Amino acid sequence: MTASKKAPDEPVVLHSDDDEESTTIITDRSLVSWPIAASDRETCDVLTVVSGPDRGGTFNLREPHYRVGRGSTCQIRVKDDSMSRVHALLSRGTDGGWVLVDAGSKNGSFVEGRQVAQWPLNEGDVVQLGFRTAFRFARLPSSQAALVGELYESSVRDPLTGASNRRHFDERLRAAVSFGVRHKTDLVLMMLDLDHFKRVNDTLGHPAGDRVLKHVSGVLRGAIRTEDVLGRYGGEEFTVLAPGIDVKGGAALGERLRALVEGTSVPWEEEAVRVTVSIGVATLATSGRTPDGQRLFRDADACLYRAKAQGRNRVVAPLP
Repeated sequence: MTASKKAPDEPVVLHSDDDEESTTIITDRSLVSWPIAASDRETCDVLTVVSGPDRGGTFNLREPHYRVGRGSTCQIRVKDDSMSRVHALLSRGTDGGWVLVDAGSKNGSFVEGRQVAQWPLNEGDVVQLGFRTAFRFARLPSSQAALVGELYESSVRDPLTGASNRRHFDERLRAAVSFGVRHKTDLVLMMLDLDHFKRVNDTLGHPAGDRVLKHVSGVLRGAIRTEDVLGRYGGEEFTVLAPGIDVKGGAALGERLRALVEGTSVPWEEEAVRVTVSIGVATLATSGRTPDGQRLFRDADACLYRAKAQGRNRVVAPLP
C-alpha cells in the first residue's frame, strides 16, 4: 500500500500495490500514519557497552546524575573486576550535555584513548573504564534507543522463562570467577533440576510444561538478590550464580529455593500442577586450588546427581 501526499486541504489517495484498479480516498488525514512518528523526533542519550563482560548492554541516560562502576550503589553497574566500585560519575549540564568525571579510580578513565580526570562527552565518544569495559556515547531517537535495549534483552534472555540464556550466563560466571579469584571472595553456583518433569509433558502436554517452567522461573527470580543471576541451562534445568556467598550461605539459599518451588502450584486448565526441585551447590572455596567456571559446573553437577540419587527434592552442598 502506497500513499500519495497532497496539500493539507486535499484528500489522501492510497493505492494498493497488488491491485492496480483498487484506490482508496481518505478525506481525514489523521487516519494516515506517516513514517516520522513523534517519538522519532524525541531523543535519548545512550551508553552502549561495546567491549567487556556486559558487551551489548545499553543504559538510557534519563536522570541528571549517575555513578558508574562495579559496586552495588552504582546506577550504571558493570561486572568488571578491573573497574573500581565507584569508578566514574556522569552529570548532565545545564546545556543538556554530559560530563564524565573520574572518581579516583584505580585503573583510570579514558575517552578516545586519552586518560582524563574530567571530560565533556561528544556524540560517538568511546569511554573506557578500567582495562576491559568500553562504552560508546550516542544521542538516538527514543524509538531507536528502546529498540536497541529490546534487541539486547532478546540476545541474553531465554524467550520462554526470561532467565539468562546459556551464553550470557557463562559470560557472567567467567567474570564472577575472575573477580572472586582476584579479590579472594567466594561465590556460589547452583544447578537446579525439576524432578520428574517429563511426567508433566507426558500427561498434560508441552504447553503445560512450558507454563510450569515459566512459573518456576518467576519464583526463583523473585527469591534471589539483584546481583545474583538466574539462568536456564537447558530443558528443565536452571542455574543460579550468587557472588559473595560461602558454602553455608549457598546451602541455606538452596534450601529456601527448594522450599519455595515445593510450596507453589501452577494452575493449568482444571489442574493445579505441583513440582519439586533437586539442587546441587558448588563454591569457589570448595572447588580446589585453581577453580574455574567449568570446574564449578562439574562440582555442582556432581552434587545435583547426589541429590537425585538420595531421593530428589533436596539440596546437596560440599562439606565446608
